[in-house]
Amino acid sequence: MTGVWAKWTAGLARRPQLVRVLAVLALAALYPASGAIGNGTFEGVATCAGSTCHGRAEGNGAVVRQDEIATWQEPSSPSGAHSRAYAVLGGRRGQQIATSLGLGNAQSAPACLGCHSTYAPSAQRGAKFTLTDGVGCESCHGASGGSWLAEHYALPATHASNIAAGLTPLDNPKVRA
Repeated sequence: MTGVWAKWTAGLARRPQLVRVLAVLALAALYPASGAIGNGTFEGVATCAGSTCHGRAEGNGAVVRQDEIATWQEPSSPSGAHSRAYAVLGGRRGQQIATSLGLGNAQSAPACLGCHSTYAPSAQRGAKFTLTDGVGCESCHGASGGSWLAEHYALPATHASNIAAGLTPLDNPKVRA
C-alpha cells in the first residue's frame, strides 16, 4: 500500500494545478458561496441598482455610499471580480477546467456556479434575477425578496431592523465566514 500511495502523491506533486483545483472543489463543497439561501426570493442585482438606491455614480449617501453597484462593477476594485465571476466561466480557461473535471459547460455546471454566481434554486429566482450577474449582492446579503428589501429603505429603518427582517448580518464574523 505504501508504494501505491508514494506513486500517487508523487504524481500529484508534478501536477500543482490539479492539486489546487481539487482543493478549491473540496472547499466549495464544504462552503458554498451562496450560503444564505433561506426561503426568500432572489431578486437579482438589477433590483438594487436604482439611482436612488445603490446605483449612483458617486457615493454620497447619508447611511450607505449608494455607489455600491459601480464599485462592484469597477475592474480595478477588489469587488469588481465579483461582477465578472460568471463571465470567466465562458472563457477558454474556464471551459478547459470544466472539461478536465468532466463537468461539461462551465456556465451551467453547479460545481462552478456555486462560486461564480449567486446560485439560487430555480424556484427562488425573481423576475430580474440572472446568473450572468456573477456573484451579486444576495450572495452575501441574502435573498432580498420577502420582507427585508422593502423594509430596509423605509424610515426609520436601522441595521438591526434590517437584520430582524432577514438581511444577513455581515458584521457578525461567524455569519460572514
